[in-house]
Amino acid sequence: MTRRSPARRIVSLASALALVVGVAVLAMTSAGAAPTTQTFSFSGAAENFVVPEGICFVTIDAIGARGGSNGISAGGAGGEATARIPVTSGETLQVRVGGHGADGNVATGGFNGGGAGGDGFSGTSPGDGGGGASDVRRGPFGDSDRLVVGGGGGGAPNTSAGAGGAGGGTQGDNGTATNAEGGVGATQSGPGDHGVGGDNGTAGIGSQGGTGGTASQDGFADGGAGGGGGGYFGGGGGNAHPNAGPPTPGGPGGGGGGSGFTPDGTGLTTGVQTSDGHGLVTVTYDPSTDSCTAVSPIVVRFAG
Repeated sequence: MTRRSPARRIVSLASALALVVGVAVLAMTSAGAAPTTQTFSFSGAAENFVVPEGICFVTIDAIGARGGSNGISAGGAGGEATARIPVTSGETLQVRVGGHGADGNVATGGFNGGGAGGDGFSGTSPGDGGGGASDVRRGPFGDSDRLVVGGGGGGAPNTSAGAGGAGGGTQGDNGTATNAEGGVGATQSGPGDHGVGGDNGTAGIGSQGGTGGTASQDGFADGGAGGGGGGYFGGGGGNAHPNAGPPTPGGPGGGGGGSGFTPDGTGLTTGVQTSDGHGLVTVTYDPSTDSCTAVSPIVVRFAG
């Protein structure tokens, strides 16, 4: 039987101990590094997040924007979507934070998919715009490249009898009004339609919320309808009833909420953003759990 000399065994033991110590130092360094969160607030434009070297997972939390409110009816709250996403170290992700639909009888839709509200009769008393979606996407940064989407809420109608639908979830909420004229919430498979009580709002198109209907006659229903919220798919715009009163009273309706999205369909919450209105996105990574190289135990064996 061949035996190692004491000198060779000492060298082998020293090399093994150095390897074990090196791995232990690496593990302690990763474990000791604190989680890092980068917060993106509304800016009205796309922004970039560069994945740090050595990081291969990030956790994204995206909150959609609220739909516009006008003092007599409320816009829908934006939804939230949270997911841990595999990424490539060094790649650039694009972040879009949704803008809230304009408040106070202003028809402008929010940044990133909020639909415009409809005009009231003779250009007065418009409905409010839908809230924009918040999302994170990888290159080439198209709608099909979105990783996480928080749906925006629908805009308020210019009436006390309705409200915008909340965004988020696998399906956004419907806008409300008398005679069911609120826009329909979007789903995972398609945009929401306009309300069913009239016919002058528009359905969502892709991720874009539909436009609220315009009142066509003075009298009973002279206010504009709310725009749909942006989302994975956009919510439908509410209708503004084309007739002035009986026998067809009703309208205008709130916009439908946009739908949310995560890759596995979990981590979705409807109706979260109700405060300042704009959306919010955070990207978090923890070197101890999200690094590209996992530290495996090392077993050292010595021959006879």
